[in-house]
Amino acid sequence: MKFHEYISTHHVFTTEDAKKATPSASSTESLLKRAVGAKKIDRVRRGLYVSKTGKHLDANADPFEIISTLASDAVLSYHAALVAHGVAHNIFSEYCFRTTSVFTPFQYRGVRYRPLPLNKRVRTQTVRGKAFGAAVVTTREQTIVDCLSRPSLCGGIEEVLRSLSTFPYIDFAELHAVSKTASTSAKTRIGWLLEAKQDVWRVDKQTLDTYHSALHSGRVQLDPGTKDKKYRAAAWQLYLPVDEEEVRSWLI
Repeated sequence: MKFHEYISTHHVFTTEDAKKATPSASSTESLLKRAVGAKKIDRVRRGLYVSKTGKHLDANADPFEIISTLASDAVLSYHAALVAHGVAHNIFSEYCFRTTSVFTPFQYRGVRYRPLPLNKRVRTQTVRGKAFGAAVVTTREQTIVDCLSRPSLCGGIEEVLRSLSTFPYIDFAELHAVSKTASTSAKTRIGWLLEAKQDVWRVDKQTLDTYHSALHSGRVQLDPGTKDKKYRAAAWQLYLPVDEEEVRSWLI
């Protein structure tokens, strides 16, 4: 396939993809540089490109397409997982993904891409969409644990609660298995959320007792980014950024 034909028919691709598909691998890099200069393709980061030629002239690349093209083992995580599951409340300009092959963050068209280490314990599933095809994402239960462990990677605690609370149901045995290695702080936040959603998610007493038993004598912040100790959910020894009535209003 000729180089121009390739960039006209492939939206997001790597240097290696282009080399394999075109007749002269040795000249591909120079052709890529010329195409960038002529604004026929965008350079997203080293070795990764988006076509702006042919049918792709006015087409924006979906962040999930960029991530899955860049790293074959990528797992969409944190707020990106909320988006993939269709529960994200707001737009967030950072997309996190776990991988073993990319180590430095990068930005493209106002979006920050943040690679994080991938380990074998992470629970995943595959989702599909018209804009990006197939992508691997953390499961609902893994996403809950992740987001309540590091709300800052998800747009803050209000965004986390508004988003997580729209999950229609949760597998509590799976959630317990995933959260075994989570911090006590994360387990406390999970327990509080389960109690707050007890009627909707039909959370049984045994499940709540499991998380109550993980509490320690210290005090935990619902939002790790604040040190405010004015409001408290006493049963969970959990300090809230605002009064509990307002926090609960964030839940669907």
